[in-house]
Amino acid sequence: MFKVGADRIILNSICYENITIIKKISNYFGSQSLIIAIDIKKNYKNEKIFTYKNSGYINTNFFYLDWIIIVKKMGCGEVLITSINNDGCKLGYDINSLFFIKKKINFLIKKK
Repeated sequence: MFKVGADRIILNSICYENITIIKKISNYFGSQSLIIAIDIKKNYKNEKIFTYKNSGYINTNFFYLDWIIIVKKMGCGEVLITSINNDGCKLGYDINSLFFIKKKINFLIKKK
């Protein structure tokens, strides 16, 4: 992709199978070139939010904040969060979750 002019790529499901791909790409092309897409889904019974792969069909059993921290530490430059609960409902982005994630992640990454 980079050879034909792309300056960034987005990965999702492959990262759950091969986490080292993040480090390899960011080391070779730079972290600014790598976006990790993360599909999240809230379980309304217990309010827990987990990440999903394969177009949202498979629960990875990763708590979403843990996965964000893992991919950031592996070297991704950006994360792209998609709420499966809101997808296709014409409700827009789950702004409350995005603000919460930003607040928590900034704290957790700076803390460590």
